[in-house]
Amino acid sequence: MYKNDDIEADASSKGKQLMYSVCIATIAFIVVVLAHQLLLGCMSLALDYNTTIAFDKVVSKPFTYQYWSTNRVVFMYAFPSIFFLAVALLLMAFIMFESKRISHFYWFVFWCVVFMVWYISAQFVLAPLGIIASKGSLYQGITVLINWFGWGNAGLIASVAFGVLVNFIFGFLCFSLIIRFAITRSPLEHKTQLGGMIFSYFVLPVVLVLPVALLLSFPDSMVFFAVMFTQVLLWLPGLLIKAQYGFKVNALPLGYSRRAISYALLIVTIILIVMVRIFL
Repeated sequence: MYKNDDIEADASSKGKQLMYSVCIATIAFIVVVLAHQLLLGCMSLALDYNTTIAFDKVVSKPFTYQYWSTNRVVFMYAFPSIFFLAVALLLMAFIMFESKRISHFYWFVFWCVVFMVWYISAQFVLAPLGIIASKGSLYQGITVLINWFGWGNAGLIASVAFGVLVNFIFGFLCFSLIIRFAITRSPLEHKTQLGGMIFSYFVLPVVLVLPVALLLSFPDSMVFFAVMFTQVLLWLPGLLIKAQYGFKVNALPLGYSRRAISYALLIVTIILIVMVRIFL
């Protein structure tokens, strides 16, 4: 039996429940992207580059090879990816093994894990397009390393394969978290119920947050973020395989806040979106 520390059980409105999930996911998405850009921007400034930080990208000038070295390239474009994936694993382990409590905080941390994984794995999946573009949001992370070291087609194939594999593994591992944080009172035992829970409380919020991501990344980085969110499809095989084993929950408590908190969360989300769009 799971404990519920700050959430009231109220399953009266599916619409409000979905709004809650979308708001939490939207805030987590913005926080993760800003954290990545801030980390990359600070690293660029530390290397004394002319740095421009925006929501959808970080530009470090000059671009000419004479201002770069192998150590600088690895530091700038390998470390953030390794760091983000490591943090995602640690956060997932924390909410999976450390605590049985269900709250706004743990639901937020779960979505942070999702978007941290997707932000980095999208760079791996998009590496071939990044090589072709050779600039912008598609040309970052592993793509820069492949180009710098001249790894060619073998490096691109390995990059895409790694991105797909990472998504499959995280989808498989995060199944129990999605079901645990799902907004329901009913015990879940049947596979058909599990599939519905995955769609309602994971896939559907992702679909609804996608327009926000495209708005905030318009016009330069829409392709990157569109592919980033499409990776939900790469999680589905792992999720569905795990669902075949079933997942019995005894009276799982509702992951939904009081109405006042829910509407306050919606207002905060809208304000955050507007501020990011205006100032970044």
